[in-house]
Amino acid sequence: MNGKNRDFTVYILIAFGLGWILQITGMYLGGVYYSIFVALCMFAPIVAVAAIHKLKDIHWRLNFKKSWKQLLMALFLPAVFTVLGGALYFLLNPSAYDPNMGVFAQTVNVPENTVSLSSMMISQIIVAVTGAPLFNAIFAVGEEAGWRGYMTPELQKKFGRVRGILISGVIWALWHGPLIVLAGYEYGIGYFGFPITGILVMCVFATTLGIFLSWLYEKTDSIIVSAIGHGAVNAIGVLPLYFMKTMPTSYLFGPMLPGLISIIPMALFAAFLLKNNKGESSVNE
Repeated sequence: MNGKNRDFTVYILIAFGLGWILQITGMYLGGVYYSIFVALCMFAPIVAVAAIHKLKDIHWRLNFKKSWKQLLMALFLPAVFTVLGGALYFLLNPSAYDPNMGVFAQTVNVPENTVSLSSMMISQIIVAVTGAPLFNAIFAVGEEAGWRGYMTPELQKKFGRVRGILISGVIWALWHGPLIVLAGYEYGIGYFGFPITGILVMCVFATTLGIFLSWLYEKTDSIIVSAIGHGAVNAIGVLPLYFMKTMPTSYLFGPMLPGLISIIPMALFAAFLLKNNKGESSVNE
């Protein structure tokens, strides 16, 4: 095994080993510990990169003058994809839509005679497209440094641009395996083919999102921008769920962004990016 293959193998073993240990520990402890350990597991990929001494190869510096357009796209396009995907889901499943935001009403406490439910939703959306992506990026950079900063470029060198990014999406999806299998992460429980179909749909979502985040990294030479894009998805992707009548036990097809129907608008954009950037290198040197 040559040095590059050895480094990559060590990276995968640490990213998955540490990540899965933290995920399973969080699920075992439950409660607030679940959120804490799932947040910590996001740093497993950057720890793996550090372990093979590749942090220096990742592009960190953010040039606002060069990258402001991509920065705005990282902040706001996830919200656009979420709204379009949710609208598509409800268009195909109109009986699931609740303009009174039934799920949102069940998950928040609205003090009487103070603010309306719609006002609270508007404030949530404002936070989700402004401050939340930047806060979430603190954790998302732990993943992005590994998946987009190191792993995807390495796979593209070995397998070519398109195949490399597709393989990276599958690997990223499988990294979420324990959460999907044991905690119903992203898709709930009880759907047809649980949990295998959930893992397969996660492969579609992770590949689609990975194309967008890799494109941000390529265009800006800054892993910070892809981390902000990742953070924006984490902040806004759940929004359409609030417009259902009751909390479902499973949501494989939507309305949240990772659903098989809800992801279609973002997947079309990702296919456009992949087709129109075929000749570009994975990361500018």
